[in-house]
Amino acid sequence: MKTGHCTKLVVVIVSYGNPTDVERCLGSLARSSWADFAVFVCENAGQEAFNRLRSLLTGENGPLERDQSSLDTLDRPGGRLAIVTTCRFRGRAISVRLAAASENLGYAGGVNAWLERLTVYPGWEAALVLNPDTVVAETCLLELMTKAAEGFGMVGGTLVLDASPDRIFNYGSTGHAGLAARSVSAEIFPQPALHRLRSLRALTRSAGLACS
Repeated sequence: MKTGHCTKLVVVIVSYGNPTDVERCLGSLARSSWADFAVFVCENAGQEAFNRLRSLLTGENGPLERDQSSLDTLDRPGGRLAIVTTCRFRGRAISVRLAAASENLGYAGGVNAWLERLTVYPGWEAALVLNPDTVVAETCLLELMTKAAEGFGMVGGTLVLDASPDRIFNYGSTGHAGLAARSVSAEIFPQPALHRLRSLRALTRSAGLACS
């Protein structure tokens, strides 16, 4: 069955055999002051990599716990997602769905594997494509959503390096705001992007997410 409720923000993360990065990223999202969001992870490196990721995240010290209560179609495998495990952050009613891709879909393909399913769900207002080696500041999601509500079709973040938090590594860009520095652990602080887009569909095309 498909439920009628959908969070305002969906966060999509693509992993490729880097479970500790994903654990750290999710740990930062678990501390977010904005709570109206859900997380969708696509593991591209195969079933063994997915099993390692799931074991780490749902283990005794992991940020997630299994959620057996959901009866949503999002929780079922199908299409380009061979396995789906539904979880939530420990102590918070925020869902996190972990999926194993049927094959290596690539970065854009991993994002689209989830977005394809989400397009039929009404209610969500924005998608955040987040690199797995990113740490999100506690107020980041709140400030991004607040800025988007002012009428911006795209908002991005400022990246700073862990080793040099006072130096800005990336200040967003006109074409791929928030998608840069894929191999860098960084905190994100909200910064409006330079493009105004008419819709989320336009945003996904502009950001190159509809190419796979």
